[in-house]
Amino acid sequence: MKLPHLVSFLQDHTTEKTIVYFLTCACVDFVSAVLPRLPQCKMLSVKALHGKMKQAARAATLSSFAEAPSGVLLCTDVAARGLDIPDVQWIVQFDPPQASC
Repeated sequence: MKLPHLVSFLQDHTTEKTIVYFLTCACVDFVSAVLPRLPQCKMLSVKALHGKMKQAARAATLSSFAEAPSGVLLCTDVAARGLDIPDVQWIVQFDPPQASC
């Protein structure tokens, strides 16, 4: 039920910036492909960011999200370490972080 709850949350915050953290690059790719296809998410600007992307693509995605007045950035914690993005209203941890032992 996590994905329906995420969709509902994003619907309620369409005019704000939200960063959603996922455990894997595959999760980021999957959700970034699914969300824009859902009728209730058509109005959202959805961007994906993860460590398997080329540096130029990551930089372009980050710049685009930072400059936008609203939107959703789906990312892994590895790709998003140390990011300083202005005006982010919401941080959502979709998956629990993986413990490193």
